[in-house]
Amino acid sequence: MKVYHGSPNGSIKVLERRQSNTGEHLPEHETRNAIYLTTDFAFALLAGARPRGEGGGVRSSTQNKAGNSLEFIDPKKFDPKMPVFIYEWDISDLPPNSYTVHPDGQVVVDLDELKTQEPIEYLAEKIFEYYEFSNWPPMRNEQNSELRFN
Repeated sequence: MKVYHGSPNGSIKVLERRQSNTGEHLPEHETRNAIYLTTDFAFALLAGARPRGEGGGVRSSTQNKAGNSLEFIDPKKFDPKMPVFIYEWDISDLPPNSYTVHPDGQVVVDLDELKTQEPIEYLAEKIFEYYEFSNWPPMRNEQNSELRFN
């Protein structure tokens, strides 16, 4: 089974364990001081392509209960031509008993570091092959060429 890590950084040589600080209501396995990978290529791509900084990121859209519809927090921050790098491992190459695979596809690796290999480069726009975005693309107002968002 393949596992992935997505990043806008194409020069990562080693992934190091990190303490998650994203949210109070997360399951325990999402708040450990660990290295996080995923079995879901599309999710790794999304993690690498999402806008960064204040107002960046994505969230679930209420328009599609299937779970593949998202919205950008600030669609103006998304750059579809931004390079995204996917790091890939075969899970059998990880030391036995060093990881846990959760039903949601998250792989929690209990190692101090994990060496990477050469990543595969994509453009951020590839996420549109896997997800719908309720507020993308921006719509142009033809009268004054301003961008308008749904």
